[in-house]
Amino acid sequence: MESFEQAFRVGIDAARRTQFHRDEVVRVLREFSASLEGQSRGALIVEIKTTKNVLSDILAGFASGASPSTGMGIFVTSKSDTSKSRQIAGWKQSPDGFPCWIVYGGQDIACMDRQGLESELIRLAASPQMGEAVLSLLPEAASWM
Repeated sequence: MESFEQAFRVGIDAARRTQFHRDEVVRVLREFSASLEGQSRGALIVEIKTTKNVLSDILAGFASGASPSTGMGIFVTSKSDTSKSRQIAGWKQSPDGFPCWIVYGGQDIACMDRQGLESELIRLAASPQMGEAVLSLLPEAASWM
């Protein structure tokens, strides 16, 4: 950098890119949730929530392969009773938006961009963790097949 003015412009450009990436992550997660909401006829949504550090949550995290130590998780939640939800994966996100990580099945899967995040969410949707969460919250989902 040759001047403070150039450095300020670079910083502003970086802030714009960061905000775009954060917004992109939010858009993809909203699309994922809307898809489940449509498939479940409005009964279920997907949320990113803070995980509670209680024994039952830790055991549920181990059973699903999610990391209970991440502090954030991807949950399937009942729209009619938001206290009913089930964690399907852990979630970590860079302050810059990307990369973000989906943690399940004993893996931390890095998503570097929108396409990567969409691909990993599709794989998560097809996982036993997702299927078990949906069936536990909406038993009639068994008839979807």
